[in-house]
Amino acid sequence: MRPLYGRLEESREPYRAAIIGCGRVAGGFDDDPLRKTIWTHAGAYAAHPSTELIAVADIDPDAAEAFAHRWGATGRYRDARELLAREQVDILSICTWADSHKEIVSQAVVAGVKAIWCEKPIARTLAEADGMLRDCQGLVLAVNHIRRWDACYRKAKAVLEEKAIGRVQGVTCAYSGGVSNMGVHLFDALMYLLGPVRGVWVSPIHGESTEDPAPSGSITFHSGVVAHIVGCDRRSYQIFEIDILGTEGRLRIESNGYLATLWGVGASDQDSDDRTLEFPRILHDDDEGARMVDALSDILQCVEYGGQPSCSGSDGKAALEVTTAFLKGLTSGRKVSLPLRGKDLHREVPFREVVFKRAEELVPLLR
Repeated sequence: MRPLYGRLEESREPYRAAIIGCGRVAGGFDDDPLRKTIWTHAGAYAAHPSTELIAVADIDPDAAEAFAHRWGATGRYRDARELLAREQVDILSICTWADSHKEIVSQAVVAGVKAIWCEKPIARTLAEADGMLRDCQGLVLAVNHIRRWDACYRKAKAVLEEKAIGRVQGVTCAYSGGVSNMGVHLFDALMYLLGPVRGVWVSPIHGESTEDPAPSGSITFHSGVVAHIVGCDRRSYQIFEIDILGTEGRLRIESNGYLATLWGVGASDQDSDDRTLEFPRILHDDDEGARMVDALSDILQCVEYGGQPSCSGSDGKAALEVTTAFLKGLTSGRKVSLPLRGKDLHREVPFREVVFKRAEELVPLLR
Protein backbone atom coordinates (compact mmCIF):
# COMPACT_ATOMS: atom_id res chain seq x y z
CA MET A 1 0.00 0.00 0.00
CA ARG A 2 1.47 3.32 -1.07
CA PRO A 3 2.11 5.97 1.58
CA LEU A 4 -0.49 8.74 1.46
CA TYR A 5 1.98 11.58 1.60
CA GLY A 6 5.23 9.94 0.47
CA ARG A 7 8.07 11.81 -1.16
CA LEU A 8 8.11 12.24 -4.91
CA GLU A 9 11.19 11.99 -7.07
CA GLU A 10 13.30 15.05 -6.29
CA SER A 11 15.04 14.98 -9.68
CA ARG A 12 11.90 15.48 -11.80
CA GLU A 13 10.69 18.86 -13.04
CA PRO A 14 7.88 20.40 -10.95
CA TYR A 15 4.32 19.61 -11.98
CA ARG A 16 2.84 22.55 -13.87
CA ALA A 17 -0.32 23.74 -12.10
CA ALA A 18 -3.07 26.14 -13.15
CA ILE A 19 -6.16 27.54 -11.41
CA ILE A 20 -9.52 28.41 -12.96
CA GLY A 21 -11.42 30.94 -10.86
CA CYS A 22 -9.49 33.46 -8.74
CA GLY A 23 -11.73 33.64 -5.68
CA ARG A 24 -11.26 32.95 -1.99
CA VAL A 25 -10.68 29.21 -1.99
CA ALA A 26 -8.33 29.65 -4.94
CA GLY A 27 -6.07 32.01 -3.01
CA GLY A 28 -7.93 34.75 -1.18
CA PHE A 29 -8.45 32.93 2.12
CA ASP A 30 -4.69 32.93 2.69
CA ASP A 31 -4.71 36.73 2.79
CA ASP A 32 -7.06 36.73 5.78
CA PRO A 33 -4.89 37.74 8.80
CA LEU A 34 -7.01 35.56 11.10
CA ARG A 35 -6.15 32.38 9.19
CA LYS A 36 -2.82 30.97 10.31
CA THR A 37 -2.41 27.97 7.99
CA ILE A 38 -2.73 27.24 4.27
CA TRP A 39 -6.37 27.23 3.17
CA THR A 40 -6.13 27.60 -0.61
CA HIS A 41 -5.10 25.91 -3.84
CA ALA A 42 -2.55 28.60 -4.65
CA GLY A 43 -1.12 28.39 -1.15
CA ALA A 44 -0.73 24.63 -1.49
CA TYR A 45 1.00 24.95 -4.87
CA ALA A 46 3.36 27.57 -3.47
CA ALA A 47 4.22 25.44 -0.43
CA HIS A 48 4.67 22.11 -2.20
CA PRO A 49 8.19 21.44 -3.54
CA SER A 50 6.88 19.40 -6.48
CA THR A 51 4.50 21.97 -8.01
CA GLU A 52 4.71 25.33 -9.76
CA LEU A 53 1.71 27.59 -10.42
CA ILE A 54 2.15 28.73 -14.01
CA ALA A 55 -1.21 30.21 -15.00
CA VAL A 56 -4.61 31.39 -13.76
CA ALA A 57 -7.90 32.31 -15.41
CA ASP A 58 -10.90 34.38 -14.35
CA ILE A 59 -13.73 36.06 -16.23
CA ASP A 60 -12.66 39.29 -14.48
CA PRO A 61 -9.31 40.21 -16.09
CA ASP A 62 -8.39 42.51 -13.21
CA ALA A 63 -8.96 39.68 -10.74
CA ALA A 64 -6.79 37.34 -12.81
CA GLU A 65 -4.05 39.97 -13.09
CA ALA A 66 -4.01 40.67 -9.34
CA PHE A 67 -4.14 36.98 -8.47
CA ALA A 68 -1.31 36.09 -10.84
CA HIS A 69 0.83 38.89 -9.41
CA ARG A 70 0.07 37.79 -5.84
CA TRP A 71 1.01 34.15 -6.46
CA GLY A 72 3.76 34.52 -9.06
CA ALA A 73 1.98 32.97 -12.07
CA THR A 74 3.16 34.22 -15.45
CA GLY A 75 0.02 33.29 -17.41
CA ARG A 76 -3.28 35.04 -16.86
CA TYR A 77 -6.37 34.39 -19.00
CA ARG A 78 -10.10 35.10 -19.26
CA ASP A 79 -11.29 31.49 -19.33
CA ALA A 80 -10.24 27.85 -19.07
CA ARG A 81 -10.39 27.21 -22.80
CA GLU A 82 -7.86 29.94 -23.59
CA LEU A 83 -5.56 28.88 -20.74
CA LEU A 84 -5.58 25.21 -21.72
CA ALA A 85 -4.97 26.05 -25.37
CA ARG A 86 -1.87 28.11 -24.58
CA GLU A 87 -0.34 26.36 -21.56
CA GLN A 88 0.88 22.84 -20.89
CA VAL A 89 -0.86 21.97 -17.63
CA ASP A 90 -0.26 18.87 -15.49
CA ILE A 91 -2.72 19.56 -12.66
CA LEU A 92 -5.72 21.86 -12.90
CA SER A 93 -7.62 23.37 -9.96
CA ILE A 94 -11.26 24.20 -10.72
CA CYS A 95 -12.33 26.87 -8.23
CA THR A 96 -15.39 28.19 -10.06
CA TRP A 97 -19.11 27.83 -9.38
CA ALA A 98 -20.51 24.31 -9.67
CA ASP A 99 -22.44 25.11 -12.86
CA SER A 100 -19.17 25.39 -14.83
CA HIS A 101 -17.38 22.29 -13.49
CA LYS A 102 -18.59 19.83 -16.13
CA GLU A 103 -17.57 22.01 -19.07
CA ILE A 104 -14.14 22.85 -17.65
CA VAL A 105 -13.45 19.18 -16.89
CA SER A 106 -14.28 18.26 -20.49
CA GLN A 107 -11.87 20.92 -21.76
CA ALA A 108 -9.14 19.77 -19.37
CA VAL A 109 -9.47 16.14 -20.45
CA VAL A 110 -9.10 17.13 -24.12
CA ALA A 111 -6.05 19.22 -23.21
CA GLY A 112 -4.38 16.17 -21.63
CA VAL A 113 -4.03 17.22 -17.99
CA LYS A 114 -2.85 14.52 -15.58
CA ALA A 115 -5.00 15.51 -12.60
CA ILE A 116 -7.99 17.69 -11.76
CA TRP A 117 -8.52 19.14 -8.28
CA CYS A 118 -12.16 20.26 -8.27
CA GLU A 119 -13.98 22.31 -5.67
CA LYS A 120 -17.24 21.06 -4.19
CA PRO A 121 -19.96 20.32 -4.92
CA ILE A 122 -18.61 18.27 -7.81
CA ALA A 123 -21.43 19.44 -10.12
CA ARG A 124 -24.94 20.91 -10.20
CA THR A 125 -26.59 17.56 -10.89
CA LEU A 126 -25.85 13.86 -10.54
CA ALA A 127 -26.12 13.53 -14.33
CA GLU A 128 -23.32 16.07 -14.72
CA ALA A 129 -21.26 14.27 -12.09
CA ASP A 130 -21.68 10.97 -13.96
CA GLY A 131 -20.47 12.67 -17.14
CA MET A 132 -17.40 14.02 -15.32
CA LEU A 133 -16.55 10.56 -13.98
CA ARG A 134 -16.80 9.09 -17.48
CA ASP A 135 -14.64 11.86 -18.93
CA CYS A 136 -11.98 11.43 -16.25
CA GLN A 137 -11.30 7.74 -16.71
CA GLY A 138 -7.54 7.47 -17.07
CA LEU A 139 -6.67 10.57 -15.07
CA VAL A 140 -6.87 11.61 -11.42
CA LEU A 141 -10.03 13.43 -10.30
CA ALA A 142 -10.07 14.71 -6.71
CA VAL A 143 -12.92 16.67 -5.11
CA ASN A 144 -11.92 19.10 -2.40
CA HIS A 145 -13.92 17.77 0.54
CA ILE A 146 -10.91 18.77 2.55
CA ARG A 147 -11.77 17.06 5.83
CA ARG A 148 -10.68 13.72 4.38
CA TRP A 149 -7.12 15.07 4.48
CA ASP A 150 -7.51 16.79 7.86
CA ALA A 151 -5.54 15.27 10.76
CA CYS A 152 -8.52 15.58 13.11
CA TYR A 153 -10.85 13.53 10.94
CA ARG A 154 -8.16 10.99 10.08
CA LYS A 155 -7.58 10.41 13.81
CA ALA A 156 -11.34 10.12 14.33
CA LYS A 157 -11.62 7.53 11.58
CA ALA A 158 -8.79 5.49 13.13
CA VAL A 159 -10.57 5.57 16.51
CA LEU A 160 -13.76 4.21 14.93
CA GLU A 161 -11.92 1.52 12.97
CA GLU A 162 -10.14 0.41 16.15
CA LYS A 163 -13.54 0.15 17.92
CA ALA A 164 -12.16 2.39 20.67
CA ILE A 165 -15.71 3.54 21.51
CA GLY A 166 -17.28 0.16 20.77
CA ARG A 167 -20.21 -0.17 18.38
CA VAL A 168 -21.59 3.14 17.12
CA GLN A 169 -25.10 3.63 18.51
CA GLY A 170 -25.99 6.99 17.02
CA VAL A 171 -24.72 10.37 15.84
CA THR A 172 -25.82 13.98 16.26
CA CYS A 173 -24.47 16.81 14.09
CA ALA A 174 -24.89 20.52 13.52
CA TYR A 175 -23.92 22.71 10.56
CA SER A 176 -24.59 26.17 9.17
CA GLY A 177 -23.96 27.84 5.83
CA GLY A 178 -26.40 26.11 3.47
CA VAL A 179 -26.94 22.48 2.54
CA SER A 180 -24.98 22.66 -0.73
CA ASN A 181 -22.23 24.84 0.69
CA MET A 182 -21.52 23.28 4.09
CA GLY A 183 -24.06 20.47 4.35
CA VAL A 184 -22.32 18.69 1.50
CA HIS A 185 -19.09 18.84 3.53
CA LEU A 186 -20.88 17.34 6.53
CA PHE A 187 -22.39 14.53 4.45
CA ASP A 188 -18.99 13.67 3.00
CA ALA A 189 -17.35 13.70 6.45
CA LEU A 190 -20.05 11.39 7.80
CA MET A 191 -19.62 8.94 4.90
CA TYR A 192 -15.86 9.05 5.41
CA LEU A 193 -16.36 8.09 9.06
CA LEU A 194 -19.43 5.83 8.88
CA GLY A 195 -19.75 4.45 5.35
CA PRO A 196 -22.40 4.66 2.60
CA VAL A 197 -25.88 6.16 3.06
CA ARG A 198 -29.13 4.23 2.64
CA GLY A 199 -31.66 7.04 2.94
CA VAL A 200 -32.51 10.48 4.34
CA TRP A 201 -35.45 12.20 5.98
CA VAL A 202 -35.69 15.99 6.09
CA SER A 203 -37.82 18.19 8.34
CA PRO A 204 -39.49 21.41 7.12
CA ILE A 205 -37.46 24.62 7.34
CA HIS A 206 -38.22 27.01 10.19
CA GLY A 207 -36.38 30.32 10.26
CA GLU A 208 -33.69 30.83 7.63
CA SER A 209 -35.09 31.08 4.10
CA THR A 210 -32.44 31.43 1.41
CA GLU A 211 -31.60 30.07 -2.01
CA ASP A 212 -29.37 27.52 -0.26
CA PRO A 213 -31.23 26.57 2.94
CA ALA A 214 -29.81 24.60 5.87
CA PRO A 215 -32.50 22.00 6.62
CA SER A 216 -32.42 19.57 9.53
CA GLY A 217 -33.01 15.88 9.10
CA SER A 218 -31.72 12.34 9.58
CA ILE A 219 -29.41 10.09 7.59
CA THR A 220 -29.57 6.30 7.77
CA PHE A 221 -26.38 4.41 6.89
CA HIS A 222 -26.12 0.90 5.50
CA SER A 223 -24.62 -0.12 8.84
CA GLY A 224 -27.93 0.77 10.52
CA VAL A 225 -26.51 3.84 12.28
CA VAL A 226 -28.69 6.96 12.21
CA ALA A 227 -27.23 10.48 12.23
CA HIS A 228 -29.53 13.30 13.37
CA ILE A 229 -28.59 16.61 11.79
CA VAL A 230 -29.47 20.13 12.92
CA GLY A 231 -29.21 22.87 10.31
CA CYS A 232 -28.48 26.32 11.74
CA ASP A 233 -28.73 29.86 10.40
CA ARG A 234 -25.25 31.06 9.33
CA ARG A 235 -26.26 34.62 10.19
CA SER A 236 -26.36 33.63 13.87
CA TYR A 237 -23.00 31.85 14.01
CA GLN A 238 -20.82 29.33 12.24
CA ILE A 239 -20.99 25.72 13.45
CA PHE A 240 -19.79 22.33 12.20
CA GLU A 241 -19.89 19.55 14.81
CA ILE A 242 -20.18 15.75 14.93
CA ASP A 243 -20.92 13.79 18.11
CA ILE A 244 -20.65 9.99 17.86
CA LEU A 245 -21.97 7.83 20.70
CA GLY A 246 -20.66 4.27 20.99
CA THR A 247 -21.35 1.40 23.37
CA GLU A 248 -17.99 1.96 25.09
CA GLY A 249 -17.46 5.68 24.72
CA ARG A 250 -17.98 8.88 22.80
CA LEU A 251 -16.13 10.77 20.06
CA ARG A 252 -16.79 14.48 19.60
CA ILE A 253 -15.52 16.72 16.80
CA GLU A 254 -16.18 20.40 17.41
CA SER A 255 -14.82 23.89 16.73
CA ASN A 256 -14.94 23.13 12.99
CA GLY A 257 -12.36 20.37 13.39
CA TYR A 258 -9.97 22.20 15.66
CA LEU A 259 -10.90 20.00 18.63
CA ALA A 260 -11.74 16.31 19.02
CA THR A 261 -12.33 14.65 22.38
CA LEU A 262 -12.52 10.97 23.26
CA TRP A 263 -14.68 9.75 26.14
CA GLY A 264 -14.61 6.36 27.84
CA VAL A 265 -17.05 4.58 30.13
CA GLY A 266 -16.56 4.10 33.87
CA ALA A 267 -18.43 3.38 37.07
CA SER A 268 -20.94 5.98 38.16
CA ASP A 269 -20.25 7.84 41.40
CA GLN A 270 -23.99 8.41 41.83
CA ASP A 271 -25.46 4.93 41.27
CA SER A 272 -23.67 1.63 41.90
CA ASP A 273 -25.71 -0.10 39.18
CA ASP A 274 -24.88 2.39 36.42
CA ARG A 275 -21.94 3.31 34.24
CA THR A 276 -21.29 6.79 32.95
CA LEU A 277 -19.31 8.57 30.25
CA GLU A 278 -15.93 9.89 31.38
CA PHE A 279 -13.65 12.35 29.62
CA PRO A 280 -10.24 10.66 29.34
CA ARG A 281 -8.31 12.71 26.78
CA ILE A 282 -8.12 15.19 23.93
CA LEU A 283 -7.69 13.38 20.65
CA HIS A 284 -6.86 16.46 18.57
CA ASP A 285 -6.39 20.11 19.54
CA ASP A 286 -4.86 22.09 16.71
CA ASP A 287 -5.58 24.11 13.58
CA GLU A 288 -6.05 22.50 10.18
CA GLY A 289 -2.30 22.16 9.74
CA ALA A 290 -1.23 21.28 6.23
CA ARG A 291 -4.41 19.65 5.00
CA MET A 292 -4.42 21.49 1.64
CA VAL A 293 -0.78 20.59 1.08
CA ASP A 294 -1.51 17.00 2.15
CA ALA A 295 -4.40 16.87 -0.32
CA LEU A 296 -2.07 18.02 -3.09
CA SER A 297 0.54 15.44 -2.05
CA ASP A 298 -2.12 12.72 -2.21
CA ILE A 299 -3.15 13.81 -5.72
CA LEU A 300 0.45 13.83 -6.93
CA GLN A 301 1.05 10.40 -5.41
CA CYS A 302 -1.88 9.10 -7.46
CA VAL A 303 -0.41 10.65 -10.61
CA GLU A 304 2.96 9.05 -9.92
CA TYR A 305 1.91 5.63 -8.68
CA GLY A 306 -1.78 5.16 -9.53
CA GLY A 307 -4.76 4.69 -7.25
CA GLN A 308 -7.51 7.01 -6.08
CA PRO A 309 -7.16 10.11 -3.86
CA SER A 310 -8.76 10.17 -0.42
CA CYS A 311 -11.68 12.09 -1.91
CA SER A 312 -12.21 10.83 -5.44
CA GLY A 313 -14.74 11.88 -8.03
CA SER A 314 -16.97 9.00 -6.88
CA ASP A 315 -16.78 10.28 -3.30
CA GLY A 316 -17.72 13.75 -4.51
CA LYS A 317 -20.70 12.32 -6.38
CA ALA A 318 -21.84 10.42 -3.26
CA ALA A 319 -21.83 13.65 -1.21
CA LEU A 320 -23.78 15.40 -3.98
CA GLU A 321 -26.31 12.56 -4.00
CA VAL A 322 -27.04 12.97 -0.28
CA THR A 323 -27.34 16.74 -0.78
CA THR A 324 -29.76 16.18 -3.68
CA ALA A 325 -31.75 13.75 -1.55
CA PHE A 326 -31.97 16.36 1.23
CA LEU A 327 -33.38 18.91 -1.20
CA LYS A 328 -35.84 16.36 -2.59
CA GLY A 329 -36.93 15.45 0.93
CA LEU A 330 -37.35 19.10 1.80
CA THR A 331 -39.87 19.57 -1.01
CA SER A 332 -41.61 16.19 -0.72
CA GLY A 333 -41.70 15.80 3.07
CA ARG A 334 -41.04 12.08 2.66
CA LYS A 335 -38.16 9.73 3.32
CA VAL A 336 -35.82 9.53 0.32
CA SER A 337 -34.02 6.27 -0.45
CA LEU A 338 -30.68 6.05 -2.21
CA PRO A 339 -29.48 5.60 -4.89
CA LEU A 340 -31.45 8.31 -6.67
CA ARG A 341 -32.71 7.53 -10.14
CA GLY A 342 -34.67 9.00 -13.04
CA LYS A 343 -35.47 12.70 -12.97
CA ASP A 344 -33.63 13.09 -9.65
CA LEU A 345 -30.37 12.67 -11.56
CA HIS A 346 -31.13 16.03 -13.20
CA ARG A 347 -32.28 17.83 -10.04
CA GLU A 348 -30.10 20.93 -9.66
CA VAL A 349 -28.36 21.73 -6.39
CA PRO A 350 -27.99 25.48 -5.75
CA PHE A 351 -24.58 26.65 -4.69
CA ARG A 352 -24.22 29.80 -2.63
CA GLU A 353 -20.82 30.96 -1.51
CA VAL A 354 -20.78 31.94 2.16
CA VAL A 355 -19.79 35.59 2.46
CA PHE A 356 -16.87 36.30 4.79
CA LYS A 357 -15.39 39.69 5.48
CA ARG A 358 -12.53 40.54 3.18
CA ALA A 359 -9.04 40.55 4.66
CA GLU A 360 -8.63 44.31 4.23
CA GLU A 361 -11.83 44.83 6.26
CA LEU A 362 -10.48 42.69 9.06
CA VAL A 363 -7.06 44.35 9.38
CA PRO A 364 -8.33 47.46 11.22
CA LEU A 365 -10.03 45.19 13.77
CA LEU A 366 -6.66 43.71 14.69
CA ARG A 367 -4.93 47.01 15.41
